[in-house]
Amino acid sequence: MRPSAPALSPLRRGSRTPGLVHQTQGTSCRARGSGGCRSRRAENQRLSYAQVFAQSVKAAGVYRHVYGVKKGDRVALCARNYPDYLVAFWAFHLIGAVAVLVNAWLPEPALHYCITHTQSKLIILDPERADRLEATAHKIKADVGSTGILVLNSQEGKGAWTGMENWDAVLETYKGDTTSIVTGEGEVEIQPEDNATIMFTSGTTGLPKGVLSTQRMYLTNLFNTVVPGYRASLRRGDHILPAPAAGPQKGSMISVPFFHATGSTSRMMNATLAGMKIVLIRKWVPEEGARAANLTASSSAPGGFRGAGGDIAGCVTGVGVQSVQVNPDAVIDAHAHEGESFRHEAVSAVEVAVLPRDAVRVDVREIGEGVEA
Repeated sequence: MRPSAPALSPLRRGSRTPGLVHQTQGTSCRARGSGGCRSRRAENQRLSYAQVFAQSVKAAGVYRHVYGVKKGDRVALCARNYPDYLVAFWAFHLIGAVAVLVNAWLPEPALHYCITHTQSKLIILDPERADRLEATAHKIKADVGSTGILVLNSQEGKGAWTGMENWDAVLETYKGDTTSIVTGEGEVEIQPEDNATIMFTSGTTGLPKGVLSTQRMYLTNLFNTVVPGYRASLRRGDHILPAPAAGPQKGSMISVPFFHATGSTSRMMNATLAGMKIVLIRKWVPEEGARAANLTASSSAPGGFRGAGGDIAGCVTGVGVQSVQVNPDAVIDAHAHEGESFRHEAVSAVEVAVLPRDAVRVDVREIGEGVEA
């Protein structure tokens, strides 16, 4: 039996069949409604929530039956924002594994350190990271006792790497029984205080430090980012749960890496919770991404919305975006609107929700070193 308290993955319940991505230059995700809803959008790839859920369940079966991953085991994921990144991520939480989200921008020595320091049982890379770690792949596996290294989207690279396996090929050949992963029968319970993720500091003054979050911590951050919008709606006199708007499925373009707290909790999980499609882009070209995916929301890390005029206007006008969520540092004079939604004078048709400065703060426990805020 699963506990009544929610575990991290919102894709588990059958009533919320996922529908996530398309790939033209980005990716999309949706967790609510029919299985035909888009979940991810990325270049020439479109996946529904139902497809993403099915792939996540199969990936979870691979983790467990092929690589021996159990609840509490750490699994490293180091890649750019691909649709399969989301499949891999949700699969971790279907079996209670701890997602080690490694900063893909780190140099090779720091990448090696993050993976070995966390004693990751399984390692998942993209082609670029596979190229950089191929020479030390056998040493990494030997040092930490890893049972395997998988490469996502291998068709973008040379296709094969010494000491590594192809993600698509492994999933295609897997024929194991995943019934219990879906039903929860006979599964080990996932509790709110169980470990969920490890993310890393930037390592500016030294090696990156792993920051451990529980299921409760991660989900709390998700709801913290939702509060400002609901509060603004209540102050305007809007209904707290408005009827779903008619028209195309809403979409959110995510330009922030998933290995960052903003990309994962503030944007990806928020969009999934709201049943939106998620559009992933390789390069920050908001006009192209928004037009391609009928977007209604976008987001950026601090400074990401600063255009030629030092503001968000040039990035969101004329692309069909109706709302934007930003960090206070990303908008001029945003301190006057912190934690609020307002109509920006330069883009009056766009509602700008400025997050409180502590909205994306996660209570964390640094591995072996007590509490870090």
